[in-house]
Amino acid sequence: MGGRRIRLWSLVAVSVGEAVGGLLDPDYLGAVAISGVADPKVIFERLAQGPSYSKLVFLARGIAAVFPEFHAQDLLTSEAVPLYQYTSRACEITSGPPLAANHVLQSGWQNNAYVQKFFARNAPAKSSLARPSSS
Repeated sequence: MGGRRIRLWSLVAVSVGEAVGGLLDPDYLGAVAISGVADPKVIFERLAQGPSYSKLVFLARGIAAVFPEFHAQDLLTSEAVPLYQYTSRACEITSGPPLAANHVLQSGWQNNAYVQKFFARNAPAKSSLARPSSS
């Protein structure tokens, strides 16, 4: 569990390096990814094959945060939609009845246009990373 969390934090470090690249901030000291950096598409495709269902529900929540026109019902099964709705009031869903990962996402979920846009938007190292300015 901790390894996945660190990997996602490493994506944040890479994203910070990308975002700061155009700012030329003289106080920027750098960003350090302390573990391997994986593409979110790869992460969620693996999660869809395993026992973890909560992160798959939060994938839908993340997509909706970026694309308000996205409908979770187009991605999630009817079994998972109540869990998605529950996430509007709670930050975790594991206290409810467990749901197998293969019962969360609809068949062909990777082909959803919003999923593809979300993964493309969040792919690591799309641009040059900033490095600290030399003083």
